[in-house]
Amino acid sequence: MQEEIRKGGKWAKMTGERARIDAKVHKTAIVYNTKNGWVKEFYDGTLIQKKIEVLKFGKRNG
Repeated sequence: MQEEIRKGGKWAKMTGERARIDAKVHKTAIVYNTKNGWVKEFYDGTLIQKKIEVLKFGKRNG
């Protein structure tokens, strides 16, 4: 079980790294969620953070 969790974490890390590489090549941005809110990371390293409050039934405020 622990090995499966480690493999999943490694896979997720590799996917994030690949997304950054693709963003640089295509001059786009990636968006991901952290414990502090959503982050938009541009190909040049610029970060924009936005907190979005998720309400019931998928409605968003923010």
